[in-house]
Amino acid sequence: MATHSATVVVNASVAELYSFWSDYSHYPYILSFVEDVVVRDEKSSHWVVDIVGRHEWEALNDPWIKDRFIGWRSSDDLNHVGAVDFDDLGGGLSRITVTISYTPPAGILGNIGESLGIGNLFETRLRSDLDRFAEIVNDAPAHALDPLSPNYLFPPQMSSESSVRAEYLRDDPHFLASQTPEHVNRLFETNLRDDLSFSRSNNDSGRRNN
Repeated sequence: MATHSATVVVNASVAELYSFWSDYSHYPYILSFVEDVVVRDEKSSHWVVDIVGRHEWEALNDPWIKDRFIGWRSSDDLNHVGAVDFDDLGGGLSRITVTISYTPPAGILGNIGESLGIGNLFETRLRSDLDRFAEIVNDAPAHALDPLSPNYLFPPQMSSESSVRAEYLRDDPHFLASQTPEHVNRLFETNLRDDLSFSRSNNDSGRRNN
């Protein structure tokens, strides 16, 4: 089984971080290889990820330790284990360590691909995701991880990038007067406003051509 991990220090308490990471619906925002997570109940969930190809599996939670540990593992044929560890460093700083273990798909060929560097690429991707998460949180206003705060980083009940885009477009169909928060824009590779403007211009062009 291949194991990859990344660690980052964040300017937030372990209580805030544990609360945030214990909600799997946040993961598609912060881990680029997670496409979707559907929580079945308090113990099980369904995952769609891009780890050496696109895969789906059912997962069961490992016993969680409040403010210390979150874990899950696949309950079907795809062998996958994930964990998030939290350490209080004092002074309002906390360390997060995300560890992902999996059996490379395609048997021997998968193991060869892992040894040739695919695993290193995934670990670099994981480290980049955590660095980006820390940067966003560190630059955000106070209580940015509190869903009850007006400074909350993510719109409520959103589980995908497209949902966030749809939410802003619904609030302002022309998307002209909206002042998209910078910490929201930075969640996406392209500026939210520019991306939507580009989409509208293409639609208008298509209608004219028809």
